[in-house]
Amino acid sequence: MDENEKTLDSEVKDAQPAYDVRYTYADYLKWDDGVRRELIDGVPYLMAAPNRRHQTLSRNLFRQIDRFLEDKICEAYYAPFDVRLDADTKDDTVVQPDIVIVCDHSKLDDVGCKGSPDMVVEILSPSNSRYDMVTKFNTYLRAGIREYWILDPEARTLAVHILKDGNYITHAYISEDIVPVNILDGFSVDLSEVFEGDVTENSQESTVNEVHPSFEKRYTYADYIKWDDGVQRELIDGIIYVNGKVAEPPST
Repeated sequence: MDENEKTLDSEVKDAQPAYDVRYTYADYLKWDDGVRRELIDGVPYLMAAPNRRHQTLSRNLFRQIDRFLEDKICEAYYAPFDVRLDADTKDDTVVQPDIVIVCDHSKLDDVGCKGSPDMVVEILSPSNSRYDMVTKFNTYLRAGIREYWILDPEARTLAVHILKDGNYITHAYISEDIVPVNILDGFSVDLSEVFEGDVTENSQESTVNEVHPSFEKRYTYADYIKWDDGVQRELIDGIIYVNGKVAEPPST
């Protein structure tokens, strides 16, 4: 098991020793030790408390969404807010995305959302990046969530995953972009406002500028196949990514 995906620490293991046991929402509600967890396919995952930077970005993004949704049918919620993705079947997957948008009011009850919301947003931290980019990505895809945003504070980028024909189509954005929200007609998010007041904004901006001075350079597959230094990269809209973060091309 990947180090970032350990489900329980030693203290919790004593109370719940068997990793081959699968838990449900009924079990989840009984855990009153103050530890935040999520359940995915019955497996508990610990959640670290968000830091100040995380909270700043979440607040800034939520404000824009909430303003737009005034007097509209969709509603936005922020963590902690239980989303039971398979409430009508196994009821063994419960997540708490940083931001959730729900347009079907029949899915809302007193404890959260029963079923798949229309959109979720996760903000990466060093301890959860693989969890959000792999484990939750696959979970949200399987649940049919129409739009999944992953905000990366370190790279100051946003990955937008749009569901189409059973797969996610990914679009990449940087911190100065205006980003359309696919599920909300006529609404776009200004990422410069999201990153406004970021507690490490100045130092992060200088780092990104050194790596990718203007972000105007876009690469193609013809460039990609020339890079033979053994580093695994991806190209999204011509921008290079290494391990999910914006990166510079190899030196020649």
